[in-house]
This record gives sequence, C-alpha cells and structure tokens, in this order.
Amino acid sequence: MPGALVTFVQRTGTRTAPSTGSLLETARAAGLPLASSCRGLGICDACLVVVTEGGENLTPKTEAERRFSLGPGERLACQTTPEGPVTITARYW
Repeated sequence: MPGALVTFVQRTGTRTAPSTGSLLETARAAGLPLASSCRGLGICDACLVVVTEGGENLTPKTEAERRFSLGPGERLACQTTPEGPVTITARYW
C-alpha cells in the first residue's frame, strides 16, 4: 500500500519513509543502499532483509521467495510490499 510507513534500522540510526511500492523501491527512494543483482526479479537473494516488526503488514510470500530457504523474518525486498507499518534491517547495514 503506497504510503505505509517503513522504518529502516541501520547501524548509524533509523530512517522512516512512506512506501513507494516494494521494500526495495522504498529503500532506494529513501536513499538507502540495498543490493539487487537480479534487478528485482526475485531470482537472487541480494536484497534479503530482516523484518523486525510488522511482518503481518506485508504481502504474502511470493513463489520466488518460496524457492529460497528464508529464515524467520527474512524476506526478499524486491518481492515484498508493505500494507501497513513495518520495520526492517539488512545484515550489511
């Protein structure tokens, strides 16, 4: 849902931004570096994020995500769209 608030937790602090689409699109619109070697097609896991709050406010896992062995709270940012408030982090932030 466009406009849902996404909070990005980094080592240097947090940043909150309204959703502009997928978590990948939202991170990039907020000026945050989030890798994606497949250009958002869901065939790599470079954009893997960890959802720390609000997981119930995300779209269901896609077929592309089900191909990966994602751990608890892990999602592919390119395949996930927030429908309400959510907090995420990336392992390399």
